[in-house]
Amino acid sequence: PLDAFAEALAEYLEMPFYPFDAVEAGTSPEVLEDNLQSVASRAKRWGALVLWDEAEIYLENRHEADRGSNALVAVTLRYIESFEGGMLVIATNRPFIIDEGINSRIPVKIAFPSMTKEKRKEIWLAHVPKEMVLDTGILSGENLKRLAEVQIDGRQRLSRHTGKGRQDR
Repeated sequence: PLDAFAEALAEYLEMPFYPFDAVEAGTSPEVLEDNLQSVASRAKRWGALVLWDEAEIYLENRHEADRGSNALVAVTLRYIESFEGGMLVIATNRPFIIDEGINSRIPVKIAFPSMTKEKRKEIWLAHVPKEMVLDTGILSGENLKRLAEVQIDGRQRLSRHTGKGRQDR
C-alpha cells in the first residue's frame, strides 16, 4: 500500500514520482553511496518524491560485530541528512529494526496496518466495475465475501487457479 500512497502523494503534490527499489541500491557501501548520490542528484534536479522501497538492510540497528552492515547504515544516514530533492519516502515492513540514528532523522512515520475483511470488501466494491457486481452473476455476493477474506496488499494479485495471494514481482 505504501507505493500506491507515495505515488498518489506525488500526484497530489504535483511532483514527479521516482521509485527506487533496494535491489537497485547495491550491497556494498561504495556502490550504495554511488547509487544514492545518483538518486539524490536526479531527485534534486526534478524536485521529485523519491520512494525508496524495501530499505530494511540499510536501516537496521548497528552492531559492533557487523562492520559491513554498519557501513551501509552510515551511508544511509548521510544520504538522509543531505537529501535535497523534493521529498523522500522510505518503505519498510520492519519498522522495529530501524537504527536510532536514522529513526531520529525521520520526521514523519506512517503505519499501514492490515485491513479488515469489511475494509477489503469496500475496496473491492469501489474498484470492480458496477456492471460486474451482483447483476450479472459474475461477482455474486458470496464471491465478493470470499474475495474480502483473502489477505492481499498492493504488491500481490490473486492467482486465477488457487485463489490465494501471489507476489507480483
